[in-house]
Amino acid sequence: MNTWYKASSSFFRFASTVARSFSPRRSPILGQVADPALRSRAKAPRHGRSFIGTLLAICFFGLLGQAAVFAEWKAGLVVPDLSGYELRGELPSLEGKVTYLDFWASWCAPCKASFPALEELYQKYGDDGFQVVAVSVDTQEKAMRRFLDNAKPSFAIAWDPKHGLVSDAGIEAMPTSFLIDAKGVVRDVHIGWSSQSDAEELERKLLELLEELP
Repeated sequence: MNTWYKASSSFFRFASTVARSFSPRRSPILGQVADPALRSRAKAPRHGRSFIGTLLAICFFGLLGQAAVFAEWKAGLVVPDLSGYELRGELPSLEGKVTYLDFWASWCAPCKASFPALEELYQKYGDDGFQVVAVSVDTQEKAMRRFLDNAKPSFAIAWDPKHGLVSDAGIEAMPTSFLIDAKGVVRDVHIGWSSQSDAEELERKLLELLEELP
């Protein structure tokens, strides 16, 4: 077992403990990464505290380009009808297109790094049948809007304020993304975003799926 694995395992065990006994007002670490709305115990439901406590651990690894946990949805899964969730914003149909379904948050540094690359790929292959649907997990709409005002993406943005879709997909890392084919089947799961190599890998995979389009 190498040194990095030992360190990451120890940190994740620590963060799991944080998730179970998390108190936003008493955590100076959380104040650096979490949505301010979740720093008040009075306003944050128990599942919200657990969700953000877990994300605290994963954001640490996301900054390193690593992920310690994985999404519930796997390759081969047929994506459920997203219109059945209480999402707000733009929600295009997945049918007949190659879709990159991206879960992100305004406080996530890897998410900020990924948006320019996603925009570039969308502009390059949008006319060929590729689309990006980016779902925010923010609890505060203002925080989400500030992020979007700076990033200025032209691809579809949706908001999951009640975390219904986030919960069903088992999202525990930011960003977590699913590459979906024209039949609505998950073909690849990607967690984290660290460098240009992530964009190059995504481009290679989406081109393979675009070739499958009639």
